[in-house]
Amino acid sequence: MNIFLNQEEITIIDSSSILDLVMVQNLPLSSIAVAVNNQIIKRDMWESTKLVESDRVTIIIATFGG
Repeated sequence: MNIFLNQEEITIIDSSSILDLVMVQNLPLSSIAVAVNNQIIKRDMWESTKLVESDRVTIIIATFGG
């Protein structure tokens, strides 16, 4: 199945959750925010939120410093 991750089309396994995507992308579980189709998804919903064909996922990684 194809989705868009930060505007780049990628292929993922059907029925993947947001948590699956975060893990496959080797992203930190803390310090990130995830939106699907412009809707922020709370962290406690990542495992139960399944992605579907053509979803647009935006992941923002917080950085610290100045």
